[in-house]
Amino acid sequence: MLIEQAFSSGPVTLNYAATAEPGPPLVLLHGLTTRWQAWLPLMPWLTQQWQVFAPDFRGHGRSSRVKGGYRGEDFSADVISFLEQRVQRPAVIFGHSLGGLVATYIAAERPELVRAMILGDSPAYMESVTKSTYPGLFISIRQYAGRDMSVTELVRALGNLEVRGPGGRALMKDLPFNDESFLRWWAESLRLLDPEVLDMAVDGRSAENWRGVELVRKICCPVMLMQADRMWGGIVTPDDVAAFRSSLRDVVHVYLAGVGHALHIHQPEPVARVLGNFLASL
Repeated sequence: MLIEQAFSSGPVTLNYAATAEPGPPLVLLHGLTTRWQAWLPLMPWLTQQWQVFAPDFRGHGRSSRVKGGYRGEDFSADVISFLEQRVQRPAVIFGHSLGGLVATYIAAERPELVRAMILGDSPAYMESVTKSTYPGLFISIRQYAGRDMSVTELVRALGNLEVRGPGGRALMKDLPFNDESFLRWWAESLRLLDPEVLDMAVDGRSAENWRGVELVRKICCPVMLMQADRMWGGIVTPDDVAAFRSSLRDVVHVYLAGVGHALHIHQPEPVARVLGNFLASL
């Protein structure tokens, strides 16, 4: 059973969900604009053998908002404190997108805290993000972050956003898997989001100190890189894959054909299959 709790570290309080049952720790780090509930589709598989911890990043969900405090190192410092004080054992970390960047930083700088790492379509090079569809998407949805609108109004507005999809420009609601149930969940995530999270992501402040390949070269734990299909919005490029393969001592690369950047949120079954195989090998 998942229990929602609060963890306080200095000026920041992180909202998180955790299972009460004992087991090896697995920490789940969500992507930009979402919250811990992004992991619910995978929970039936993960909670059978693992003690799961899933925090909301600062500025997301029900965690604290911090003015000007949404740089990669800020997110990472919160999770380091969480690992030290709450988890208290070396953990497997599964980071999706932004969560993968945070996991990379922690595995490189605090290796004693990380048993193994799974990167969910999270790149080595920040250029892979800036050249993707996501900066434009973040600009489009910025107007809805933290807005006092009903979920129904947000669902309608998000569904009618024009975005660049796999086949060109399309309405958000017409893209695969963006049905009303997903848009409703995402609308609530945006309603809870601090708009400054997107401001700092779009203007580059969030990643201004990112040194991806340098960090990757310092990682010594086992790593699995899940690469989403770029025809369906995947971010990781062949250059990213080459950087991980040439820099890491113990790396597994899995290409998920037909699976978009949202991975487990939209298509949990193929993600659960490769994730289960990797976890069983540790």
